[in-house]
Amino acid sequence: MAKLVDSFRVSPPPGSVPTISVPLTYFDIPWVPNPPVQRLFFYEFPHPTSHFIETTRPMLKRSLSLTLQHFFPYAANIMCPQPPGKPYIHYMEGDFVAFTVAKSAADFNHVIANYPRPVKLLHPFVPQLPSEHVTEDGSRVLPILAFQVTVFPNFGICIGSTYCHAVGDGKSFMHLMRS
Repeated sequence: MAKLVDSFRVSPPPGSVPTISVPLTYFDIPWVPNPPVQRLFFYEFPHPTSHFIETTRPMLKRSLSLTLQHFFPYAANIMCPQPPGKPYIHYMEGDFVAFTVAKSAADFNHVIANYPRPVKLLHPFVPQLPSEHVTEDGSRVLPILAFQVTVFPNFGICIGSTYCHAVGDGKSFMHLMRS
């Protein structure tokens, strides 16, 4: 239902965030194995896809990059060392947030309508986190955040997000979104 148009890796501006490790607290660790939080934000955007690509996409990427210098844990990874090590957030230059752009032919008004419909209708607008991987020392590396902007040509856009709750609660994530 949504066709991939483009994908990017968005990082904080070069040199704006030092390499840093932040331990997860006792209250954060239980959230690591849980499924990520997924959110969708819909906006009217009565323009064609080409207009979005030429004008809005560059602004969103730039804005996200500048925002990530203040919210760098969202661009970091959760490192899960082998026991007895404890998970922690680790940011280093080059870490990124996955940012994809998709296009949908779905009926925007039906998708945003205020009546019941199958939740499966919304699945194509939710981004997938990049795959986790394992380092040479056996630590699991878990990406934290991904965004997908789905364009409904001449009707609207949907900004979808998927993030690990261990890094931030709803209030901190909404602060990132507003920024």
